[in-house]
Order: sequence, then structure tokens, then C-alpha cells
Amino acid sequence: MPDWALRRAAPGDAVAMAACLEAAYAEAAARIADLPPMAEDCAGEIARGQVWLAEVAGAVAGVLVLAPAEDCLRLANVAVHPARRGLGLGRALLDLAESEARRQGFAELRLTTHAEMPENVRLYRRLGWQESGRSGTKVFMAKPAVDSGGESVAGESAMTEARQTAARYQTVERAPPGAPWIALVHGVSQDHRVFDRQVEAFAPDHRLILIDLPGHGLSSDLPGPYGVQEYADSIAGALAAAGIGRTHFWGTHIGAGAGLLLACQTPDRFESLVLEAPVFPGRPIPVVAEMLAKVSEIVRAEGFPAARETWWREGRWFDVMRAHPEACRAAEQQAIIADFSGKPLLDSGLVTRPIAAIDEALKALTVPTLIVNGEHDLPAFFEVAEALGALIPGCRRAVIEGGGGFPLWEYPDRVNPVVRAFLDALPAEAGA
Repeated sequence: MPDWALRRAAPGDAVAMAACLEAAYAEAAARIADLPPMAEDCAGEIARGQVWLAEVAGAVAGVLVLAPAEDCLRLANVAVHPARRGLGLGRALLDLAESEARRQGFAELRLTTHAEMPENVRLYRRLGWQESGRSGTKVFMAKPAVDSGGESVAGESAMTEARQTAARYQTVERAPPGAPWIALVHGVSQDHRVFDRQVEAFAPDHRLILIDLPGHGLSSDLPGPYGVQEYADSIAGALAAAGIGRTHFWGTHIGAGAGLLLACQTPDRFESLVLEAPVFPGRPIPVVAEMLAKVSEIVRAEGFPAARETWWREGRWFDVMRAHPEACRAAEQQAIIADFSGKPLLDSGLVTRPIAAIDEALKALTVPTLIVNGEHDLPAFFEVAEALGALIPGCRRAVIEGGGGFPLWEYPDRVNPVVRAFLDALPAEAGA
């Protein structure tokens, strides 16, 4: 499947943008008499700075045009070239529109489509848009661009109403141009630094994007709510902001769960999934939920430093690091935890907020998947791995000798070859 990327349109793109729009609307224009022109004034739209393009093999394959209004961000046009449908470009452009609405401070997105294009209406409804009215052949639809949620501590708001969907990230591009991407996403209390040994091992032949989830690392100041769905949105936003079309994905714990959820929702984004001790989206792990509830109470009673210390000292997923501090770099892991903002600990829905069941999506998932656990991981995480492995077609499992909750950190010299072998086998299998 061809790789693709998103980028903001430049003045020189007007002709290619118009050609893409004309091709996208050719069939509809032939049968709908009152369909307005869709490719007019492309140069003017680009000059207004609200046009994004999807590219495949260097050619414009999709267009997104936004139009800020007083009380909303209007989705003025979104289209995909008919020869490039089925790659996930339309969904990626719509995700980008939502991300831009939030970034630009709008509470709502609105659009107008045509009554004689019912397939568009059905698509928008599946993606959460609601019909707000009709006038003749015009169908008006809207979708909220923000969620609300929050708790307060000592009289201060611990959350804000804005829902961030673009996590901050770093890219490592030492590999040759065109090398495949790997997106790397950490767990609760960590940040991109947990992948330092993976950067060393994979940067020579892969481009890497290291994503810090909201409330962590580079994204420490991003507000909540914090949860698996919100983190999936933030990963999607980061990939869109970086202009990355398809990527391999490697996540740990809640980062793995968020990536898996995103793959269920938009599988065309991913070449493969490597999931270390993943959570099962929508099925809280009791031992994790209980520990999060405990440290949340400690934050309120004693403050963030005491909560971080308890998280490290009593979190059983750190057992192997604590038992082998030198070999497993315990002091370095503690330093990462010490930098954790702690704000996600105040979101009572971090691992328990309900989401729609994904069992059927997992059964239909065609993205090659590898689940990794440490030999001494908690039984609850092995149960999750077994449940996911039973649902995901062709899912592979690996157990790392001596590893605990975070084998990619504890024993990277054992994990990296396993992941390398998995990735190296993908092209041969794809062509088989």
C-alpha cells in the first residue's frame, strides 16, 4: 500500500489542488445538477492559509479546506482523488480538521453537504457528526470539537475543557529518505526517554517519531481529560502534524493500548503493531486501577512528589527494575518518573473511562501485531495478552526472559532483536 503524508498547501499547489478536486467531484457533478463548483479560486483558498493536502508518491491525492467563522470552524471542502480512495486519506483529513479546530480554539466544526450524496452523510454520521438541519438539497451537519471534564485540587482546576488531540513529539531522521517510520509511545509516568536504546538500535534504518502523551514529557502542559481514547486522539494528531501517513507502531502499557485503539479505528495508518504489556481498551485492569486510585488520593493529601514515590515503590510493574537496579537502570527510570507532571493521576477516568467495545474491530484487524511481555510480568497483563491474542488474527506473542513490566527498558538487548525479526519478516510475508 502506498505511503502518504499530510502537509499545509503552498502557493505553487493551486493547479494540482484544482485537478484533485475536479477528479474527486467528477462523478457527482455529472449527476447532480445544482452541485456548486468545487475547484474555484484554489489560489485564493491557499493564500488564506487554511488548506492542507494529502500526498501519495509526491502527487496531491486529497484536499482539506477550512474556513474560520465567528462561532465555529467550517469544513469547507474535503475530497480524495478517486484513484487514491481506500488508503485512509479521508479519515486522516477529517481528523486533522478536528485537531485544527481545537488548536485554533473553536468549540464546534460545521459542514454542508448535498442531499444527493447520501454516502457522505452516512460517513459523517459514523464519525460522530450530527445533522443540524436541511434547506432544499443542502444538509447541515455539526460536531463538537472539545470535550469537558475535570476535577479540582486545593481549589485549583486540574483539567481544562479543551481536549488536546495533538501530542508533542520528536523525530529522529538519521535513516535514508523514504525509510519506514516507527511511532514510539510510552506508558503512564514516563516519556520518550524510555526508548533511548530503541533509538540507538533502529534509527539507522527507520525514521522514528517519539510521542509524549498529554501530561507527560514534552506534552506536560497539555490539559486533559486523560484516557485511552484521548491518548489515541493525541497520537493521531501528532502523526498528522508530523505529516506521517503510515507507520509501524511500538507502544508500552497505556501507550500500547492507545495505539491499538487507534488501529481499530483507523487501521490504514499502521504497517504493524508492537504492543508491550498492553492494556485492553475499555477493560480496566483492577491492579492498575487500584494503584492509580491510591496515588490519586496521595496527590490530594500529600502532593505530587509523595505520589510519584509511591508509584515507583509499590507499582508491581517496576518489580524487576527494583530487584536489579544496575542491570535494569532503576535510577534512570526514577529520574524519568521524577519529571512526570502527575496531572493524569487526577483524572479518575485514566484507565476506567468507558469506551465502545472493540472486540469486533479486533477480530477484523489485519495489521500484523506482536504482543510482548516480560517473563515476570503480572498475571493480569498476561491475561490481557491472551485475550487480545485470541481476538486479533495472526497475533504473535513473545515472552522476554527475565523481563518484568517494561522489558524494552529492562533488557533492550533481548527485546530489540525480537522486534527486529518481526519487522524484517513483514515484507516477505506481505508478498507471500
